[in-house]
Amino acid sequence: MDLMLKLNFDTTFHGQSHQSYSGFVVRNAQGQVLGSGMNLVVEGDSRSTIVRIIEMGRARSAIGVYVEN
Repeated sequence: MDLMLKLNFDTTFHGQSHQSYSGFVVRNAQGQVLGSGMNLVVEGDSRSTIVRIIEMGRARSAIGVYVEN
């Protein structure tokens, strides 16, 4: 039994309405869609990651590239 899941997501910002839109798809190891939706909420308890996201600064740590994106 393969427990791997793959999450694909995308986000865009509409300048005229000043709104952002996001969507996601979750698939299992065989590529079957397990769920999809819009308005993704991500929760975590890594204070350093949360602070970097809030600050939106360029970090030189390993996670900095991901936060910047």
